[in-house]
Amino acid sequence: MVTGSIVLTVQCPSLSVIDRHSDGRPPVIVSGATTRMSFMTSISDTNAASDAATQPETPRISLQAVVLDTDDPKGLAEFYAALLGWEIEPPEDDWVTIVGGASGQLDFQLALNHKPPTWPDNSVPQQFHLDLHVDDLAEATAYAESLGARRATNGDHSPNFIVFLDPSGHPFCLCS
Repeated sequence: MVTGSIVLTVQCPSLSVIDRHSDGRPPVIVSGATTRMSFMTSISDTNAASDAATQPETPRISLQAVVLDTDDPKGLAEFYAALLGWEIEPPEDDWVTIVGGASGQLDFQLALNHKPPTWPDNSVPQQFHLDLHVDDLAEATAYAESLGARRATNGDHSPNFIVFLDPSGHPFCLCS
């Protein structure tokens, strides 16, 4: 199996662009900031290319939510709702959802005996992380830390981003 990362950086001038999809997907709004998207890919040797005529038509599939495992769904939902300015929907015992309008949603599910990733050490590997765009890195850093985020001691840091750990230990980055 081959695994790799793809990072796409898009720079737009100070105007806003609305990409209206012809297939009914919601519009994507990109404004003057630089947008960076990261994709992780895995390709198996058994995925050999086949004749296009034998391939079924691709169904419409879209991302509904990102779900984070945690031993405290309510607490982690409160952290991200405050950090992002989103709303908490009525919770269930083992599941909490926060929504941000057109921005989407994050879900938090109870995972008994949750072990946070030990990133960058790979003893308990990181499964994913969130990159969150901010206008003012110093201001956003102080705010995230006031909510309970802590800087990753061994994380990559640069003038443009800082790696943090959320209250359940998941890495996330504030990026300017």
